[in-house]
Amino acid sequence: MSAKISDRAKIAEGAERCVKAGRLAEAVVEYQKLLDGTGQDIPIGNTIGDLCLQLGQEERALKLFQANVDALERRGAYSQALAIAKKIHKIRPSVPESIVRMGDLYGQLGFTTEARIEYARAAEELEKRKQIGPLIDLYEKRVRIDRSDLTTRLKLARLYLGESREDQALSELNDAADLLYVRNENDDAEKILLEALAIREGHPRTLANLARVYRALDRTDEAARLLERDLGKHGPRPDVLILLADLFLEKGEEDRAAPIYGQILAEDPRNSDVRAKLGQIEIHRGRLDQALEYFDPLISGFLQKSDDDKAVGLLGLILMSGVLHLPTLERLAGVFRTTGRLHDLEGVLRLLLAEFRTSGRESDRLRILRELFPLASLDPEVIREAEVLGVIENLRKDASEQGLGVRSVGTDEDREIIRMNLAKAELYVEQGLVRNARRILENLLVLYPEEPRVLKKHEELIYLRSEVEEDEIPEIVEQVGRKEAEVILPVAGPPLPKRPSGPKPAPPPPPKSPLPSPAPEPAAKPAAKPAAKPAAKPAAGPAPSAAPKPPVRDTGPKVTAADLFAGLDLVLPTSPSDPAAVEAGPVYLDIEDKIEEEIEALEAEFYKQLKERTSVIEKDLVEIVQDFRRQVDAKLDQHNYEARYNLGLAFMEQGLFDEAIAEFELAAGDAERTADCWGLIGRCYLQKRNYPEARRRFEHAVASAPEGSSARYALSYELAGVCETLDDTEAALALYHEVQGWNPKYRNTAKRVKILEKALS
Repeated sequence: MSAKISDRAKIAEGAERCVKAGRLAEAVVEYQKLLDGTGQDIPIGNTIGDLCLQLGQEERALKLFQANVDALERRGAYSQALAIAKKIHKIRPSVPESIVRMGDLYGQLGFTTEARIEYARAAEELEKRKQIGPLIDLYEKRVRIDRSDLTTRLKLARLYLGESREDQALSELNDAADLLYVRNENDDAEKILLEALAIREGHPRTLANLARVYRALDRTDEAARLLERDLGKHGPRPDVLILLADLFLEKGEEDRAAPIYGQILAEDPRNSDVRAKLGQIEIHRGRLDQALEYFDPLISGFLQKSDDDKAVGLLGLILMSGVLHLPTLERLAGVFRTTGRLHDLEGVLRLLLAEFRTSGRESDRLRILRELFPLASLDPEVIREAEVLGVIENLRKDASEQGLGVRSVGTDEDREIIRMNLAKAELYVEQGLVRNARRILENLLVLYPEEPRVLKKHEELIYLRSEVEEDEIPEIVEQVGRKEAEVILPVAGPPLPKRPSGPKPAPPPPPKSPLPSPAPEPAAKPAAKPAAKPAAKPAAGPAPSAAPKPPVRDTGPKVTAADLFAGLDLVLPTSPSDPAAVEAGPVYLDIEDKIEEEIEALEAEFYKQLKERTSVIEKDLVEIVQDFRRQVDAKLDQHNYEARYNLGLAFMEQGLFDEAIAEFELAAGDAERTADCWGLIGRCYLQKRNYPEARRRFEHAVASAPEGSSARYALSYELAGVCETLDDTEAALALYHEVQGWNPKYRNTAKRVKILEKALS
């Protein structure tokens, strides 16, 4: 290695002597001997290029400089590349390609204003030369770098038309109209859209945008006539029919919208959007049987995809309409039964039981009770219901045969302890604090080792793992403590003690105030969590002999549809109130101050331990990574793009984003991976919260992806999200419109468009 270094030094000294002696051609020959395909080639190439200029070999110098610009750009060294590009521009100041290249490099560095200036200069040169192809490419770059540039979009559309590229021309005209619509310049938007409609009559996106503009101008009747006229000329087309039906629905003309939706559904029974809209129309009309009929295939589809929350949400639209529709409630019970959501099933069964009791449907009442009893065998209300119907012994026998036998736990106080602690454990599980819930159940098993409900719940939690992050625990514990104080822990006895050896200890003293039975479920997750009886309802216990026991028919569990769907974010077609009179509840124990003290102590200790070990961990990790990188660079060729790409993915997965960026920049030299690599680099900068740099990398990725490819639109979607983060709403909306034009159902593009349009207007 030393010999090679000494040889290079001798060659360099000889070349310098030739330069000093004025023998430039000999110096060029000597310097060329130093070119070895490494990073040192760039400064040597610049030196050779300068000598070639002095020798009058301009073309040869330009090729060397251009090769250096390419190499530096591949490495991401845009500032150095720009310096050489400026040198090229000085040599050939009127060559559009060199001006465009400077604009590209300014764009890569984030200097968008300078990039626009260079592109404008290049456009003047290309217009003089009437070079349409390069001019189109240049305008496309200007539109990408400034998506709100309306003038350039319109020029680009005219050029597309001149080249018979109608699809792209229509896309640009519609994008321009979108920008005007967002700016509330709807009269100008109408002119552009009418021009687009003259290019291609019946173009779906143009029709949709023109109808939207007419609605914004309060000319909905004209929008309807436009769509009806198109249907008369071109026959029924689903996209136009949907536009017309949506227009009628927006105007509140459901009787005109419903037949059109029905026509679409007859042709395409799998159109879930239309089916959902028809269901909502039927809810408005009060025809809940028909609404359930429309929703039922959608519910089945959601269940096949294991998306039971959406299935529950559709049924919630019917149940929250102001009428308790029993077929829908039975369907909801079937959903919970199929998906194993037994706690939710119990709430629905209680509601059905109350309804069948009120309406005197004894056979249905008995059917529901048979299913409810194994789920709530300790509940005094369920036991009394079974006693009134005279089936308590049969139900206990059936439960025992199914392995759900009810073991006597002694007094009502025992039942209340079990009920209260199971509710408390459930609350902790819902908040993700599985270990806390498991500890409660272990304490219960000490006192009641053979209680089936406790055993079953404990078994469910054995393999369940918490997904709560460490830094979230203090806040969640505080929330649980507050909720616990509100709904689970009225003034009561001390925590469950460990059971000593010997005879079973006496149970804790009975509560001094009534306990809710069962405890209401907290709305902690966006899913239907049925609540049980109102908190004001007293717990079952030995009543004074003078007080007669009220009949079951008047005191059954009161569960409402609002309780079942309290946790769901439903957009209701109607929102009538579902009144439920709740009396004053019991006196609750205020333990908030104590919880805050505990949390502060835990946080202090946690951060103390974290601080003590962080510096060592970081030091070790940095040394390991640096050593690994040195070994990789020594052994791995920089042009081994496959290995560099995989290495970048590995670094990215481990959260080593700077190292990942370096590898992806090398892997981007592979033309097939260029767009993918720049997109991954953009994601790394997102993780580093460097949003301006992330935007620049995603823009480069979009520009590198093939025109019209799915990869390009996927990257555009990610770029739109970054623009949203940077509060560049117009740019984000323009990108979403591009993606929507490609695939309206891609991810949540339609929703983002609607939200951003509303925000800008």
